[in-house]
Amino acid sequence: MILDGSTIGIAAEGAGNVLDFYWATKGTGTWHSEVVSGPVDSAPSMILDGSTIDIAVMGANNALVFDWSTAATGPWHTGFAAGAGSAFSAPSMIVSDDAVEIAVQGPGNSLADYSGTGTGGGWDPEAVSGQGTTFSAPAMIAIGDSTEIAAQGLDNALSLYTSADGTTTWSFDIVASFNAAFSAPSMIVNGGTDIAVQGNGNALDIYWAPIGSHSWDTGTVAGSGTTFSAPAMVLSDGADITAAGPGGSLSDY
Repeated sequence: MILDGSTIGIAAEGAGNVLDFYWATKGTGTWHSEVVSGPVDSAPSMILDGSTIDIAVMGANNALVFDWSTAATGPWHTGFAAGAGSAFSAPSMIVSDDAVEIAVQGPGNSLADYSGTGTGGGWDPEAVSGQGTTFSAPAMIAIGDSTEIAAQGLDNALSLYTSADGTTTWSFDIVASFNAAFSAPSMIVNGGTDIAVQGNGNALDIYWAPIGSHSWDTGTVAGSGTTFSAPAMVLSDGADITAAGPGGSLSDY
């Protein structure tokens, strides 16, 4: 979801595996819908890049599809950040150092990052980590002068990768080791880095560290048997976290 002035925008995979975009003016309750592209095979990631709405999604044949429009009412344009056999999860997307960056689980449980101008062409691929390292959709933030990507790693570890702006080198950090992460993570900038994830025993856990630090603190947001999905997190006078609870409920912390 994005907020573009007084317009709220939501993108989702719809019936028949098409990518739908819904928008409404704040306070009206009247929603409009458009078909952006298709077929798609994942949840989308959407950002506002200046006056342009950008959407990344896993497409047919595991391609990484990039759609963009200069207005909520369209028209929509479709391109490819990466071709067939490149994307094996929902992507995560940010604007960092005047470029659009898209992170996605790649072939063989690898992790890849693609950076471009945000107009559907000229995408530069980077291998963040090799095969057998990544077992969830990634989460990504721009923090300080760096980009950070978190994902569920080998043996349910929680892994973090960091790259300074203007470089193609990624450093690796284990936020939490064996049996810590059982979902895709969610990540925000909150003074430093905050990462929330479904933990062992269907708990909800949070990890945090100052900018540039590799010393992680941890806390339990909700205990065992409370959390049954990947979390979503926003900054609202602190971290605000939502996840599926028992019996199809929705919990907010």
